Amino acid sequence: MKLLNRLRRFSTKHKRALSVSTASAVSMGVISGALLYPGFATAEVDLNDGGVWVTNRNTGMVGHLNYQSRLLDGGYAANSDSFDIIQDQATVFNINSDQSKISPVDVANVVRGTEVQLPGSAAVAMGGTTAAVTDRAGGAVWITTVQNLAAFSDQETEPVVTGSSGVVAAVSSNNRVLVADPSAATVSTYVVTPDGTYEEPTVVEAEALGSFGDAQIAAVGDQPVVFDGESGQLILSDGEAVILPDAVGGRLQQSGPAGSFAVVATPTSLIKQPLSGGGRSRSRRWLRRKRWGPSVTRRSPLWEIRRWSLTASRGS
Repeated sequence: MKLLNRLRRFSTKHKRALSVSTASAVSMGVISGALLYPGFATAEVDLNDGGVWVTNRNTGMVGHLNYQSRLLDGGYAANSDSFDIIQDQATVFNINSDQSKISPVDVANVVRGTEVQLPGSAAVAMGGTTAAVTDRAGGAVWITTVQNLAAFSDQETEPVVTGSSGVVAAVSSNNRVLVADPSAATVSTYVVTPDGTYEEPTVVEAEALGSFGDAQIAAVGDQPVVFDGESGQLILSDGEAVILPDAVGGRLQQSGPAGSFAVVATPTSLIKQPLSGGGRSRSRRWLRRKRWGPSVTRRSPLWEIRRWSLTASRGS
């Protein structure tokens, strides 16, 4: 009987402790799960004034994450079923893909500004003081400044490329606009001044580009790299193409600082291709938790953290 009573007291005591522990764990799990993807490795992040922005497609909201406290300290309604944000340091824009519109985001007040119409199925890239607007279906590219992007008009801005279906563009942090044109099989680099003017581009012939069906472009520093998701080919800055084994369906890194390699993510691995054209390396460690979705940026089921993008800036 004494033993039974002792077991009962032990059970009651530990049930209480378990309840407190469980409640704490659930609370912490809800908070962290809503903010951070469970597969991210711990990293020291050097944040700028733009901070970290997250999107919630279920609620149609964009939130600003206070990285230090791990809490959302503001947000706004995206006013679209299909939306995203683009960011270059402290400059943030909201992309309304449903209606092909763009609006600036007031970072300090976490407010979305007035929308302006973009052409067709336009994609926007920006770096430094420069922005590029690309209508891939219509085959046109426009160069403007980040400051003028909020008032962009394809009727008032002269395009640098027209009639080139499948064209893609990227912008480096040093105001280089890189344009890959499959129709002409060329990669062009425009050096843009802070006021948005530019001279004739430097053009590199890239024969393999003419066969690309899923061209993707990124700036590694000021060097262009172009990847084809259909063939697994990667064109380096000299116009030469290398074939990446088992890279069909892969996604090229986003534009980033200068580095010695370019990065392509596939459903099973992460491929690092030296820009010099040498031997590549492959890593599967980053996929140890789960497979990636259609974007290189890994996403949580609830909130998508847009600050951590796949670039070639993290050493070798």
